[in-house]
Amino acid sequence: MPGSRRRTWKTRRKPKVPGPYRDGLVHVQARMCDTCIFRPGNKMDLRDGRVEQMVRDAARNQSCIPCHQTLEFSDGAAGQSVCRGFFDRHPTAPLQIAERMGLIEFTDLPSHLAPRPVGRVSAGANGRARNRK
Repeated sequence: MPGSRRRTWKTRRKPKVPGPYRDGLVHVQARMCDTCIFRPGNKMDLRDGRVEQMVRDAARNQSCIPCHQTLEFSDGAAGQSVCRGFFDRHPTAPLQIAERMGLIEFTDLPSHLAPRPVGRVSAGANGRARNRK
C-alpha cells in the first residue's frame, strides 16, 4: 500500500512508563529493594564497574538512577521511582532542589509491583527531608 509503513522492530514501541518526575513530584523508593545495586555484593550480577559508570552518567547528566523494579509495569499506570540507594548516596542538584521544595514522594512496591505513596517530604530544620504522612 502506498504511504503505509510496515512496522518493524525499529518502529514498534513499548508503551512508555512514566519517569520518576510526574504529577508535580519526584517519586523515590521508600526503601532499598532486596536486589538494589547499592547493596553489598553483586545481587544484580552486573559486570565490574557498571554501577560506578551508571552513577557517573547520572551525575554528569544531573539526573538519577531509577529503581530497576520500577522500569516496566504491565499495566502502564504505574511509573518509575528513583532508586533509594542512589538517592541516599548521590544527591544530584535536581534531587536536592526537589527535596528542599518538599517535592519528593516516597513510594513503595507492594506485592503486585505498583508503587503507592507512603508519605510526602517536607524539609526539616536542617534542610534534610523527612517523611510526612
